[in-house]
Amino acid sequence: DRSNKDLIKNINLILKPGDYLGISGKSGTGKSTLLDIILGLIKPTSGNILVNGIDINLPESKIYLGKWQNSISYVPQSPLILNDSIKKNLLLNGSKNKYISEKELHEILEVVQLKEFIHSLPYKMDTILGDDGNSISGGQKQRIAIARALLKKGKILVLDESTSGLDRQTEKLLLENIVSTFPELIIIFVSIE
Repeated sequence: DRSNKDLIKNINLILKPGDYLGISGKSGTGKSTLLDIILGLIKPTSGNILVNGIDINLPESKIYLGKWQNSISYVPQSPLILNDSIKKNLLLNGSKNKYISEKELHEILEVVQLKEFIHSLPYKMDTILGDDGNSISGGQKQRIAIARALLKKGKILVLDESTSGLDRQTEKLLLENIVSTFPELIIIFVSIE
């Protein structure tokens, strides 16, 4: 029974723009718990989560906690894909900017290595993806979700096992593209050993 035992102890993280944090481990080692604490979804049993010197878990910090969470673009391992067009799936992002130009969409598609694939489709961005994106591969779904997260323009990108559908070379190139295109972005990358 792990309910009486701390999964995570003595962790100090300082993240600033441009930092990359990798969290790796076997299932059950506390990766998701640490991520949930960083995201402000659960409170640590001891210690503090400070964002710009403000403890986000204090009752008077609820507004600040909301701002913190809105600055995060989160991509899960199994992303939500609607039975709609590629374009609508990309724009399902809660972007701070209501308008995203075609140029911006194409630049992001290049970063996530989907531009050529989408341009090879007969209906291009208007291609319907089917229920849960059943007309595309798992890796393509994940890259659409990563593109969606990047279009949100958050300060932090959390990739929670969200490149598991990619081979190592594609994953490496994707991460290099993101880092070089968004040098101020804090990236938290979670993977299973």
